[in-house]
Amino acid sequence: MATKKTSKKTNDNKAAKKTAKKASKKSAIKKEEIISSEVESKLEEQKKELAEEPTKEIQTETIPSTQEEDSGRNKILIAVLVVILIVIGIVLVKPSKKEEQPKEPTKIESTQPSQTQVQPTQEKEQPKQPERKPEPQFKEYVIQRGDSLAKISGKFNKPAKEIQDANPGVDWGKLKEGQKIKIPQ
Repeated sequence: MATKKTSKKTNDNKAAKKTAKKASKKSAIKKEEIISSEVESKLEEQKKELAEEPTKEIQTETIPSTQEEDSGRNKILIAVLVVILIVIGIVLVKPSKKEEQPKEPTKIESTQPSQTQVQPTQEKEQPKQPERKPEPQFKEYVIQRGDSLAKISGKFNKPAKEIQDANPGVDWGKLKEGQKIKIPQ
């Protein structure tokens, strides 16, 4: 019987603890509900107070100094733009030195007969013949074993380009012994 009493006591203790926990949870929930209802009522009161308060008018003033500054800035901006346009106009209108060409005097022909008589010249003007460039003189050279364009150029103290120009049909990479080339003088 003693064991039955102890097990009954432990069961009673467990049941008491469970009911205590349930009661504390219920009381916490009730406290939260009370607090939230109080907060809601305070919010409602504040809303009513705000709705009842007369609205205040906010007066705004324009500060004249900022308007004056803006108009001053606009004037400066316009002045700068005008200067830039003037400079661009000067550059476009002024001809560059390269483009300047001496102007030929204009000949004025009169339809009235002149009082001075033109005397015929004894020498007739002959049409000018184009000047002929003297043909370059060449010296003939016979290619020897081991010759190259560079060696020949050095031997005659002539630029390789002149020697090449004087011999257009020569393949300088395949010079043959006994081949004849022209060396400009």
